[in-house]
Amino acid sequence: MPRLPLLTALGLLTLLTFHFPGHTYLLSDTQIYVPMFEHMRDPSLLANDIVATSPHTAFTIYDELTLFLARATGLDFEPVLKFQQVVTRFLGVWGFYLTGTAVGLTAGSALLAAAAVSLGATIVGPAVLSFEYEPVPRGFAVCLMYAAIGLIGHRRYLAAGTAGAFAFLYHPPTAVPLWFACSLMVFAGEDRRARWRGFLPLAAAAVLLAAIAAPQSGLNERQALLTRLDGFQFEMQRIRASYNFVSRWGSTWLPHYGVLWVVALAGVWRLRTAVPGPLRVVLLAMPAWAAIAVPATYLLYEHWQWGMLGQFQPARALLFVTVIAALVAAIAGCRAAAERRWVEAFVWFLPVYWIPAHVRITTLPPIERLVLILAFAGLATLATVLRGRWTSAVLVAAILFPVFLIPGAGGIVNYRQVETPELGALASWAAADTPKDAVFLFADNGRALDPGIFRARGRRALYVDWKSGGQVNYFRRFAAEWWGRWRIANEPPFAPDQLPRYASHGIDYIVVKPENRIAGLSPAFENSRYLAYQLTRNPD
Repeated sequence: MPRLPLLTALGLLTLLTFHFPGHTYLLSDTQIYVPMFEHMRDPSLLANDIVATSPHTAFTIYDELTLFLARATGLDFEPVLKFQQVVTRFLGVWGFYLTGTAVGLTAGSALLAAAAVSLGATIVGPAVLSFEYEPVPRGFAVCLMYAAIGLIGHRRYLAAGTAGAFAFLYHPPTAVPLWFACSLMVFAGEDRRARWRGFLPLAAAAVLLAAIAAPQSGLNERQALLTRLDGFQFEMQRIRASYNFVSRWGSTWLPHYGVLWVVALAGVWRLRTAVPGPLRVVLLAMPAWAAIAVPATYLLYEHWQWGMLGQFQPARALLFVTVIAALVAAIAGCRAAAERRWVEAFVWFLPVYWIPAHVRITTLPPIERLVLILAFAGLATLATVLRGRWTSAVLVAAILFPVFLIPGAGGIVNYRQVETPELGALASWAAADTPKDAVFLFADNGRALDPGIFRARGRRALYVDWKSGGQVNYFRRFAAEWWGRWRIANEPPFAPDQLPRYASHGIDYIVVKPENRIAGLSPAFENSRYLAYQLTRNPD
């Protein structure tokens, strides 16, 4: 396929991923990262915020690269982060396409397979996504790993190593399954010297990471990696990071991943004569790593309470069981259809569309989703088999229909919108009319996400919020501080007679809902959803 049409097609597929599975900003972990970046750029901002002043980004280039791009372009962090997200998603979709062509698919079939796998997957239990909605380092690393897999299929080892090295720089724990697979790959085949060259970028990345991490080691509390968690740390992580506990979700979800693991193995076996040797090793080794990581997490984390496991989260390698199962099934379906094995092709396409449309492979979906899955599998089969004037139209339909019908007719809602004009107005007021060192508390908001969005948009410190408790994995001192503040803010629950107690803990403003308006006090800010009261000023 000529380069320009191919790049255009891959670019369009990338844009489709922003519709479904979708994208978000300040809905999840960017609530944590953006305040850190704001404080790094201007230390006078958010100086009283325990999240902004407790960065855990020493072992990643995510912060350095984002800050550099923001300074170089003069742009805010949001477009800079979204730019990285677009680039890495493009590379991920390209990686799926390359994997298809490496196994002998035509350009059209490879685009169909790439589009199908790009519909995304939710890895329930470990709480991770095949395409992260947020522009976060793990999401960038995963997409770069998809590119590396495709490049390995074409024996472009140095390029694959470069993609894998950038994945390592963005998020080292996420890149481990790829480099484990590559370590096995170098011993299989005759071109070992060329394969070893793929490790040169990783060596350079490790040196770079050590160089940028060293000056940051003393900025805050040192991360506990090679120590055991004490009782308090372990309980905090049980409360705020339950996804790390295999015992919490294993009995429900491990059968699902077991089925997908079988699908991945069966797909590789079906393609065994077409898959290049190095690619075959990678496609087998990455799910194998996940099979090791899950029991290892249960033993080392839940029983031995090894601190590193709470941060490295190796059970999230189940992501690659899901993705590789979908990828090899899509490719196997395309090859079977090309061989006029219609029924076999249809069966292979079923798990490909089942994953984004229903999540759990071991249960039947609602009838409307089942109809969609069957229709998509049939359309994909037809698009691969059909020859003639309608081929392109059917192929386009097979690519586009799932993107719009799964969230539409299928009713799949991957996330909800939390940011509102009212919240934006509150943040704008805080940024313009309150001191830089002001501390806010959303006193009656519970576990809602509004406070984290406010902190990033308004660039004002929060006393505490539920989302930031996810950082208890990294620092013991932070965990103790966060838990203490959470209890102060919520035990007892908000009531007007608690205002003096809030003020005594350094809180300058409280934000409440209109139904909790405080009689006798005039709010410093008010709209239809939020009222902000200043505590440090004499209410009379």
